[in-house]
Amino acid sequence: MSELTQNVSRRAAAGDPVALTRALVAIPSVNPVLEDGGAGEKAIAQQCRVWLEAWGFRVRVEEVAPDRFNVIALHRSPSSGASLILNGHLDTVGVQDMASPPFGGEVLDGKVWGRGACDMKGGLALILATARALAHEGHVGELTVALTADEEHASVGMQEFVKGVQ
Repeated sequence: MSELTQNVSRRAAAGDPVALTRALVAIPSVNPVLEDGGAGEKAIAQQCRVWLEAWGFRVRVEEVAPDRFNVIALHRSPSSGASLILNGHLDTVGVQDMASPPFGGEVLDGKVWGRGACDMKGGLALILATARALAHEGHVGELTVALTADEEHASVGMQEFVKGVQ
């Protein structure tokens, strides 16, 4: 692992949103329904699990369709209060014909480049950074992080998550 990769990994584990975005972009999660050979959500779900568990969340990774995964993480405060759900999706569209390296996660001109940087790995990074901050700085009630599969096609991950909430 290069020094740059180690630095990004260390900063991501500390909840830095730019480093989280870069780390997430580097993990292929192309929806396999949209592109042959797409990796799906397994690897990115496992990495999110590692971070969330390190930040004190109780985490489960659920297979919601064959080889398609959600991450559901829960952090309860000792103080009662309202519940908050932070939700985003783990899959991306395909990488065919991309002009830049799809999984580079490089920062150029102040922007992170790669598949999913805008939809939705940058958003996932903000969800994760917020979840970490709330877990460490305190919140009331119950905080749920729901990272779901397959938004780019049929939203099977969100459908399964909603079934569990009802």
